Amino acid sequence: MKLIKFIKIIFFITFLAVVYTYLQMQIIDFAYQEKRKEQQVRKLIEVNGNITHAILNMKSASNIGGKVLTEESKLHFVDPNNIIKIITPRGVEKFKESRAQTPEIRMGKWLSFLPFGSEAEAKPR
Repeated sequence: MKLIKFIKIIFFITFLAVVYTYLQMQIIDFAYQEKRKEQQVRKLIEVNGNITHAILNMKSASNIGGKVLTEESKLHFVDPNNIIKIITPRGVEKFKESRAQTPEIRMGKWLSFLPFGSEAEAKPR
């Protein structure tokens, strides 16, 4: 009787050891998978940074200017001899003069938001 009980205990302990070993292997496997994914994310972040740098380099003024000024390009700067000056009528000059005064008016609009009040709000009785 004692031998059968001893064999049952040995099988139970062996079963627990196998289950414990399996769980430990799963934990280690998940850790390696996570590490691989982390390395892949780091690699993608680096590639993203390189692509962003390349895009910003292509959008830069020096790159665009270099492409515009190449000999094969159809785009060129305007020659000063090709600029035509137009004499404007008086109405346009008055418009330009009124536009020169707009910063004061705009500042008045900003000041109107303050709670001090303005002359336009005062009404005679």
